[in-house]
Amino acid sequence: KGNETIGILKLYFNSPKEKISEDLKELLLCISGEIGLLIQNDLALKKLKEVDREKFLFLTTTAHQLRSPVAGLQSLLEIINNGYVGEINPKQKELIQRGIKRTNYMLNLISDLVSLASSELQVKKEYGKVSLCELTSDIVDFLKERVFEKSIDFTFNRPKKELYVFGNEDDLRKAIENIIENAVKYTKENGVVSVIIGEKQDFATITVSDTGIGIPRESLSNLFHDFYRSPNAKEFAEHGTGLGLSIVKRIIQEHNGRIFLASELGKGTTIKIFLPKFKDTGLKAS
Repeated sequence: KGNETIGILKLYFNSPKEKISEDLKELLLCISGEIGLLIQNDLALKKLKEVDREKFLFLTTTAHQLRSPVAGLQSLLEIINNGYVGEINPKQKELIQRGIKRTNYMLNLISDLVSLASSELQVKKEYGKVSLCELTSDIVDFLKERVFEKSIDFTFNRPKKELYVFGNEDDLRKAIENIIENAVKYTKENGVVSVIIGEKQDFATITVSDTGIGIPRESLSNLFHDFYRSPNAKEFAEHGTGLGLSIVKRIIQEHNGRIFLASELGKGTTIKIFLPKFKDTGLKAS
């Protein structure tokens, strides 16, 4: 490495009488140089990984520290908005409601950043038997109010028998909720959203389809990148972190699953997830 020796390449002969030729010497010098470059690149990569780890540790710490004051601020705004500290005029109510929306966006961003950092840092999580139908049903119930507000024709089809997958329940909840929530968010009033749970061989499947704004063809390859939002998504909904689908993809991959997306601009989007079924081996998950 420059003038610094970082390693030694040794050559052994079958006999002490053998000598190294000039051609072999040149070859060995070339090999030594290539090995030196490999070592340099490996050291540089380890350094970059360490820098990335420090960055994500800082990100996690900062996000956790921000969560409490932002949640506290939102709670105070809700108290004022609900009239618990006195009447407010329409203009004040409008400003307070805008503040609530802003703090809600901040809380979502903080949550996404924590999920992103945890995934990158490979934080150890507990895995076990998760009921896919029950989990999805809870998410659908949670989103009912938003569905009602937009008069969306929402259908949820699940098999008669329960389907179990092996995974981390919190992460799976976040992934599935993100996909269904996006379908509702980017579907206009009186649109259609459907959620179907099924199975295919050794996989449980969940398919979420909508008649929403769709995604431009040129944006499809970037959808699972961190912080990316398609141009029409930005126009349709001002607030969004651009982290949702990238986090979903990470979660599905961590569960040895697969995710597929198909979309047509102005007509809607379909996302299908495959998750390995839970296999009861009698062994406890670690």
